[in-house]
Amino acid sequence: SVRITGLGVDAGSGQPVQSCTLEFGAENPDKAGEIVWGEALPGGRMEVAGNDPQDKSHFWGESFRPGKVWARVLSSGYQPTSLTPNPAVAPLQLTNQVVRMKRGGEFHGAVMDYQGKPVPGIRVYLADKPNFYLRDGVDNSANKSAFSITDANGRFTLSGGNGTPQKLVAASADGQLFQ
Repeated sequence: SVRITGLGVDAGSGQPVQSCTLEFGAENPDKAGEIVWGEALPGGRMEVAGNDPQDKSHFWGESFRPGKVWARVLSSGYQPTSLTPNPAVAPLQLTNQVVRMKRGGEFHGAVMDYQGKPVPGIRVYLADKPNFYLRDGVDNSANKSAFSITDANGRFTLSGGNGTPQKLVAASADGQLFQ
């Protein structure tokens, strides 16, 4: 297996980054050179990962997947940070890794209704992980996604862009989605 433990810290301040998530990846069997991450991995689930309940900046995980695996750390508002620029092959144990995470870019925008009028009070999420889940307009996943609430003019600013294709999801408290 490949087992990894560590701590996520802000690259600028050196302070712990809360709600870090370790995610494993493997090469896409249908597209050479492409890495498939997290729950989108082919085959049955062969990874476990989590956080220290007392300190969410500490992460741990283990992959039982045969062959080559990659690992990265995710946290809302930060760029994904690779722990294994080259694939790791079992058996491997990386312990007490300190991962310096860079803040992501910003998204600016506005939410409008079908008549083009601004919609205030809408939560806009950066759907930056495969297990993104909303219930009644609120992210209920274990590791919350970055979000912003629209102002009186429907405008929002959202941090966390990482230069890869990402999806924004806007939802009202009653669960209505805006595109």
